[in-house]
Amino acid sequence: MITEISLHKVMTSNVVTVESTDLIWDVERIFSINHLRHAPVCEGREVVGMISLIDLRYHLEESKKEYLSTQVASKLTAREMMAVDPITVQSDQTIKEAAQLFTANEFHAIPVLEGKSLVGIISTTDVISFLIDAIERE
Repeated sequence: MITEISLHKVMTSNVVTVESTDLIWDVERIFSINHLRHAPVCEGREVVGMISLIDLRYHLEESKKEYLSTQVASKLTAREMMAVDPITVQSDQTIKEAAQLFTANEFHAIPVLEGKSLVGIISTTDVISFLIDAIERE
């Protein structure tokens, strides 16, 4: 059954990540160059958070306000902008399980792990694209 397909067959394997110590300007550059909407925040291969384009834009706007000096903004790191303890899935979990997590929560990407190591990311776009392809093959 299509809903029982493992995530390792659907996920994006070449994940662009942000290090927890990356400064706001580095995160902005990484998002811009790679056209990202979300990225896992890592310490080594371990995921410690997630950061979205909305999070980044919020902090960039805050840094432009008069009361937040450029010196303070220039020291802002991914760790300070990220959502901590993100929900993750294992690569052998199913597309149905990922879809249920998306439905129950307000996020659009989930880091995919093998054990504690990051091996991919699954997004709502990945799931929808996979389902469209499956429908077209029928």
